[in-house]
Amino acid sequence: MSLLDQLKKQKSKLAHTETVVKTVDGKIVHENFVGNTFTNRLTTSSQPGYIVDNKPDLQIAKITDHLFMGSQDVACDRDLLAVNNVTHVISLGVDVNKFPGIGYTYVDVLDVPEFDIRSVFGEVFEVIDGVIRKKGVIDEVFEVKDGVIGKNGEVSEGKGEAFKGKDSIISEKGKCRRK
Repeated sequence: MSLLDQLKKQKSKLAHTETVVKTVDGKIVHENFVGNTFTNRLTTSSQPGYIVDNKPDLQIAKITDHLFMGSQDVACDRDLLAVNNVTHVISLGVDVNKFPGIGYTYVDVLDVPEFDIRSVFGEVFEVIDGVIRKKGVIDEVFEVKDGVIGKNGEVSEGKGEAFKGKDSIISEKGKCRRK
């Protein structure tokens, strides 16, 4: 079964979620995509135009046998990587601490809604394919609205797919500092 077929199969198992997007000017938009219908509802806010998140996100989700998704907190937790047999981490926009015995690829992206994430897909897919050919397991760190995409087949649970601004903190075990 091809990677695309595996991803489609896993996608069909996802539950509906509402994505809450905070714009640069502090407005909040609630987005829903059900079937082929996209809706959004705008609310206003006097909050800053970024999301402050000081809690570690140690959820890891399996996409395929060789691909996981998780946050940078997952990528910075040596025990969690070991339990899931992660051999390689792809980190988008977050340069994580590195552990011996694990390969790392950093891809420079901006954590803003205007950044076209598709512009880095080719580079990321090349790395994924190369690691899988070598029978490796990948944890891909995409900073995605409450989660990160990992190469070990796991995806952290989140509220959606829009980028989330994170401007602080340290993982639960103090191993990873966010910039």
